[in-house]
Amino acid sequence: MTLAAEGNGVKTEVKFAGGKISAPLVVSGNYNLLGNCVQFKGWVQTTIQLSFDQPNQTLYGRLNVEGVNLEGVNPLANNFVTVFVRTAIDNKVNPMQFLRPQQLQLLIPMQASNGSVKAQVKDVRSEALDGSLRLHITYEFAGTKGQQPQG
Repeated sequence: MTLAAEGNGVKTEVKFAGGKISAPLVVSGNYNLLGNCVQFKGWVQTTIQLSFDQPNQTLYGRLNVEGVNLEGVNPLANNFVTVFVRTAIDNKVNPMQFLRPQQLQLLIPMQASNGSVKAQVKDVRSEALDGSLRLHITYEFAGTKGQQPQG
């Protein structure tokens, strides 16, 4: 399966609106159905669901397929190709790593006390509004004496 920039009036892009992250994906490819090569093209409506893995300090995204719109596929093969497209997207894309621990954690040196303040993420919530994505990050702070950041 191949991803394309656009096709049939649909563009592959990410949209932030109505509290959702959505991404229409223009796709094409082929599928082996009972020994016959079935070619397909069309687009897939997806949403991206963000989740924070607190023990690993990582923000992940999962692409959820909400609909598959195929052209030129025999109605008898449509369900098989739809399942193939859903499975291919799930296997090749999910989960997506959005933010790694190094991008979320803070270690601030405090020279006066020869220590540092470490901030570890407790929770991340997302808000998708009018073309923008806001991340609300909740930190837990802890002081450590004699520990300086390593660069």
